[in-house]
Amino acid sequence: MKNKLGIKQILVYFTILLMLGSAFAVFCSGTVTAATNTNFVSKHPKPTPTPTPTPTPVSSNEFSGIFIPTWDGANDGFSSIDWSAINWLCVFHLIPETNGAIYYDVGSSAINYAAIVAASHVHGDRCFVCLGGSPSNPDPYPTIINTPSIWQTLITNTISAAHQYSYDGIVVDFECQTNGDFNRAAYANFVRELTTQANSAGLQVYVCWARWQDSSTNPTLLEPVCNKLMDMLYPSSTNYATLSAFERLVSSDAALVKHPQNMVYGFTVPEESGLTEAQWLSDMKYLVGLGYGMFYWNTATAVPNDYATISTALNS
Repeated sequence: MKNKLGIKQILVYFTILLMLGSAFAVFCSGTVTAATNTNFVSKHPKPTPTPTPTPTPVSSNEFSGIFIPTWDGANDGFSSIDWSAINWLCVFHLIPETNGAIYYDVGSSAINYAAIVAASHVHGDRCFVCLGGSPSNPDPYPTIINTPSIWQTLITNTISAAHQYSYDGIVVDFECQTNGDFNRAAYANFVRELTTQANSAGLQVYVCWARWQDSSTNPTLLEPVCNKLMDMLYPSSTNYATLSAFERLVSSDAALVKHPQNMVYGFTVPEESGLTEAQWLSDMKYLVGLGYGMFYWNTATAVPNDYATISTALNS
């Protein structure tokens, strides 16, 4: 008895053949359309390259600072400041002791710390406090720097003092009595530890450096471990009395650090430097042209008195 295919069976076979033919055509064309899985996350995402940071030069109008001595209470310390000429101020100074304690050098009449910080903030300026200065006798800095067990006490006390009057940061100015009397690498490690803890506490740390103490303080080591390096350049009539000499000095100092835009340069007043006001002004304008910031130190008189000259330099 012969088997005959029914119509339904023929249709089934025909459908199967069509499906096989379509699959074969797709295979030959090499085109496969995959379903989209919106929940799929690659285990190996394409890495995003990390951009190389481009340092932005600090313009002089972003940083123009002065120091105010703690012992100037008789003159109010800040009543005659032309706030339009500056945007940064530092109270000078806290003196450290070999056991990590600190105290203000106030002389006979201390300034009102809370008031000067408040005045700075009202004018939109930052106000720091300086730790250090010219060493007393005996000099505490070698003992402090060469004894890491003292560091934490000093750091804790300094941060506490900064918070007491709402300062915005700390300037470290450890000046050696004899060049080389404390270890440069140890000093940089101390600054690194202070900066790490101060930054975590919302404070910036700037560090003073000068060529005359380069055996104790090394700018190459210090610049990477603080927020700003303050070059106590202090051009005078006895050194770098011409603009060309001043230009060479700035260039040579900038070459000592990886990020020279993180340095700001110091001036004394014309009366103290021995420079003519014209020469002093030309030096300032040179820094302005490079985009560097500056700070201003005055021991000739109690209160800085050359704001008009500073404003001319910054705005011309």
